Formats: sequence, structure tokens, C-alpha cells
Amino acid sequence: GRSADKLASVRDEIGAPIITTVDQDEGRALDTARGMVAYFAVVYYYDFLFDLAGYGEVRREVARVNKERGFMEAIGLVPDGLIRKLSIVGTPAQCRQRLEELRAAGLELAILNAPGPRRVFGQPVRVPVDPLETCGAIVRHLAD
Repeated sequence: GRSADKLASVRDEIGAPIITTVDQDEGRALDTARGMVAYFAVVYYYDFLFDLAGYGEVRREVARVNKERGFMEAIGLVPDGLIRKLSIVGTPAQCRQRLEELRAAGLELAILNAPGPRRVFGQPVRVPVDPLETCGAIVRHLAD
């Protein structure tokens, strides 16, 4: 019946969680996403993703600095271009445009993953986002 048809159509969709930070200030949005991208750079099972994106060398440097000097130092090595490549980030208009680019490339279901305060390897990673407001803020920004 209808439920089976609906389930079959869902199985055909391509979905992916994507780091998403939206702010009227593009720089602030980039800085918010920077820690999350750095986290992925130091977790070995994402190596292939950085290599495919053309940022394998950057990933290795971020991982090295993380190991030698700590995660907070490593965050600063993540370039804006890498953040833009692996995220939906920027002003509301920039984020809407990026969503359209991803849809045109075949992504049918973007799961907007907002970074929030967390601890990585025992070190606090602070981002200027209230974790209880993040999802609502993304929806409000992108709906404008």
C-alpha cells in the first residue's frame, strides 16, 4: 500500500549529515564550524574524506599539531576553504546557495548538523552557539 511506496521512495534518497553554521556574520559562522572540521581532521576514519576533498596534507598537519600542542592550537590551522568544502556555512543566503549546490550534485536529504559546545580529548571546544537554540536558529535563518 501507501506505506510501502513511501518507504521505497525514502530508500532511494541520498542523505548526509553536514556541519551547518548560519550567521549574519560570515566570519563568525566560519569560526563556529572550524572546531568541528578540526575534530574530523584528527579522527583517523575521516582521512579519505579529506584526501578526496584535496586537503589531505592539511588534515595531516592538523592531526600532528593536535598531538603535539593540543586541539585548541590545531583548530587555527583549518583554512576557510576546507570549512566551505565540508560544510554549509555562512550567511543565510550563502547557506541557501550551498544547499542548492549540494542538491544539484545529487544530495537529496541534507541533515543539518549544528556544532555545539563539547569536549574533545579532554579539552573544551567552545563555539558561540547556545546548544538549545541552534536548531531553531538554523531553521529561522534559512526560512527568511
